[in-house]
Amino acid sequence: MHNWCGVPMSKNMNEARASITKMSRQELKLNLDKCKFKVDEVPYIGHILTSDGVKPDIKKVKAIRDMHPPTNITELKRFLGMVNYVAKFVDNLSAKTFESTSS
Repeated sequence: MHNWCGVPMSKNMNEARASITKMSRQELKLNLDKCKFKVDEVPYIGHILTSDGVKPDIKKVKAIRDMHPPTNITELKRFLGMVNYVAKFVDNLSAKTFESTSS
């Protein structure tokens, strides 16, 4: 990211270079072909990290949108579990969830 958390790109690259050097000295394997530098977004455990903060992975959101409406308690629990994963990005989720489960 161009300015990750207020840190200039040059400092990030210097730290990356130093980390790679330390790993190499410890004989840790690192496949540089799989490494990405100077990116605007980084996927990390189901979320997307950006210079603006964290946002949900669009694949997770799409999976929730594409789910068929639950028809039994097991499916409802599965749906609510998926929604809970992205809960911090939905304002007033508990009220919205209560409305949908009480009707």
